[in-house]
Amino acid sequence: MEYHHAYDLVRAIEGTETYQELETLYQKIAQDEAARSMLRDLRALEVGLELKQLSGEALTREETEHYERMMETVRLNPDIDRLLKLEQGLAQMYDDIQKILAEPFNRLVHLLD
Repeated sequence: MEYHHAYDLVRAIEGTETYQELETLYQKIAQDEAARSMLRDLRALEVGLELKQLSGEALTREETEHYERMMETVRLNPDIDRLLKLEQGLAQMYDDIQKILAEPFNRLVHLLD
């Protein structure tokens, strides 16, 4: 199976302004111990909360409030705030691409309807 079109897509994504700016911000944040630590702590909290939800447990009000406070604090750093916004945009692009990639299979499945 040939994957060269997938690699072309990777190169196209890496060539976008969004990706380029994200890469610059990641490098900048990596050099700033306080920012890196804040972002790392936020990610760890997000993973923990997501795992709890995936296991069927509801988040407590305290956990939700703690996350919201942490997000507010982290967003005070303009580099992290911009990075989070760009990550959202890139995630949306990935979602859109996934939908597009699923179209041929979906057309086949609908032949059975």
